[in-house]
Parts: sequence; structure tokens; C-alpha cells
Amino acid sequence: MRYGEKKKTKTAREAATEAANQKALALKTK
Repeated sequence: MRYGEKKKTKTAREAATEAANQKALALKTK
């Protein structure tokens, strides 16, 4: 991700998707 893009706030949907992905990844790794 470029610096300029990071400054933009994420949409709620993007944030939720990211959280869900991380949760699934954590469960898989465990």
C-alpha cells in the first residue's frame, strides 16, 4: 500500500473484511 492510500480512512466494509480475514488466518494457524 502506498503512503497516500494509507492516509485515506478505510470504509467500514473494508475494515470488517480485513478483521474477518485475520481472524480466519489466526484460527487456521492455531
